[in-house]
Amino acid sequence: MRSLIGLVFLLAAGCATATPEPKPIPWPVESPCARCVLVQYDHIEMRIPVALAGRILIPDIGAPALILLPNPDSADNGIYFLQEDPAPVLAVLKRESLDRRYAIHDLPSLLRLLASPPSDKRLARVFAMLGFDDAAIVTVARHGKLTAWRIVHSDPLMNVLYIAADDHSKLYKIAGNLSDATWHSLLAHMTFSPPP
Repeated sequence: MRSLIGLVFLLAAGCATATPEPKPIPWPVESPCARCVLVQYDHIEMRIPVALAGRILIPDIGAPALILLPNPDSADNGIYFLQEDPAPVLAVLKRESLDRRYAIHDLPSLLRLLASPPSDKRLARVFAMLGFDDAAIVTVARHGKLTAWRIVHSDPLMNVLYIAADDHSKLYKIAGNLSDATWHSLLAHMTFSPPP
């Protein structure tokens, strides 16, 4: 599934002409969550409503991931937490010398360029590899050390939420069944916290 989504992003990257500038929105306000499970994914701490965590899966293959299944017997509406692999994107940036030109050292520093995206078609193709293409609606929200970019496409399977923290080199990705209510609930109960 993830390889299919990656292929779609690569095909979109070849056609990309512009990078959407994210529309700033407020971070969802934290609300009481009496029936929540505390989940730590690397440096991201979340209080997940029990309704989203009928089953919590940790696959033993591929990149480290955490999967929430609201319906414990079906992965059809799963919510996937992963760390975005920086190697393919950083390799393209290096090959094109875009890493030096725009001072990009990791994926969070790349996404921070979205605040005022340079009009460089090569860079637009790199952003499109991550889903930031001219067909996407992109919003950005900030809270404490965390910045979240939400990408919405007409095909819900391509919708993602990227999370980065100040002074932290990892880019976290949440994909899958991301309705408005789901991403709102996830962000409202999310903080940056090193593992115990």
